[in-house]
Amino acid sequence: MRIDFEGQLKWFTKKLIEIRVREIKGYHLSIDFDLTTIRNCTIVDFSDNAESPKESVINMLTEIKGNLLRMLPQTRPEPSWTVMRNGHIKIEGFTTDLLRLYFKNIFPGESICLFRTSKNRDDETIIIYSEQVTDICLTKNESAIFRCLFNKFDEDVTFLELFEAIKATRNLLSNQRPLRSSDTITETGKAAVTSAVDELRDKLKGATGFKSFPEIIQNIRGIGYKMII
Repeated sequence: MRIDFEGQLKWFTKKLIEIRVREIKGYHLSIDFDLTTIRNCTIVDFSDNAESPKESVINMLTEIKGNLLRMLPQTRPEPSWTVMRNGHIKIEGFTTDLLRLYFKNIFPGESICLFRTSKNRDDETIIIYSEQVTDICLTKNESAIFRCLFNKFDEDVTFLELFEAIKATRNLLSNQRPLRSSDTITETGKAAVTSAVDELRDKLKGATGFKSFPEIIQNIRGIGYKMII
């Protein structure tokens, strides 16, 4: 069977970003990667690899580093790694920004967002976090907000765009026209968006399984919101 190296790279890059976001406070601090993470991975298959988990990780790090050097010939980033005796690999220089740059360039059209949605057997919209299925369901309003923020991940999304998405789910717009710069939103509409965003935030945080988690949806003062994880 052919090894899905591309799938492994996608999963591994997101896993490194997840570790940085969730566990590492300093921007340039190293990533402590536990090799059992590879052995326990159920998202993508590593079982057909001839090499050990250590060799798999080194191969993926080498691939990412080579592409970063090609993308940034002037900057010359210097990512590196050290194999530890405790079954961990200490990964240096792979900042969140570099990992996102690599992902966006190598996997165009793929979202770097750690969250996505799917459907359960009851056709309810459920949250998936870091490719792990949860039992947390979203309402129509929350789903509309999520799609807007997900589709423009790490970009500012206006209150008006989010409100129009909510209205569309209620079938209040039979023929939805493109938004114009002159369009405005009422305070009532803004309150509806804020309420839905607050509920979505709580559910996304709950989906991670962690009591303490960094900001997932960021307030953009006077404009709206953006999803940043």
